[in-house]
Amino acid sequence: MKKILQFKITLRNIDPPIWRRIQISEESTFDDLHRAIQDSMGWFDYHLYAFLPNGDHRRGRKALEIGIPSEDDHDYNDIIDYDARKTKAIDFLKKKMIYIYDFGDDWYHEILFEGTFPAIEKTKYPLCLDGERACPPEDIGGPYGYATFIEAISDENHPDHEEYCEWVDENFNPEFFDLKKIKFRK
Repeated sequence: MKKILQFKITLRNIDPPIWRRIQISEESTFDDLHRAIQDSMGWFDYHLYAFLPNGDHRRGRKALEIGIPSEDDHDYNDIIDYDARKTKAIDFLKKKMIYIYDFGDDWYHEILFEGTFPAIEKTKYPLCLDGERACPPEDIGGPYGYATFIEAISDENHPDHEEYCEWVDENFNPEFFDLKKIKFRK
């Protein structure tokens, strides 16, 4: 029987925390893990990403980095140590890793490896088991921009209230998470 890998993904620098618990196949690459995180969090996969499997908190030449080479950003390609499409997640499993999405907004996610488990027959992976709170909208400006966004949509008298409310679905509720709405790409 095949095995699955279980992770808890927590968006850093956001309080209260936004997190998801996911499972992926032991055969999954880091690119597969990236897509599972994107789908479970609610991101749209518009931007570059990197995994720092040694738990480093900064990108750069001294950090071990797994990502996708870019046709446009040769400086970024000099930093990548492993191609995420060719590197299996199981090959670099650590108790804690960092996943960075959108190098402009710098969404840092802490990945906690929770263990290897037997796959459940007739279950499709990846799978989201649980989570809390809605994912921030794309291109909102990172954790600090998100704090401003929450402040603005919560206060009808805030000068940016209308602009931010037009940006997102009128039903956006930062406290709401619906496990049933998680859909994984094939």
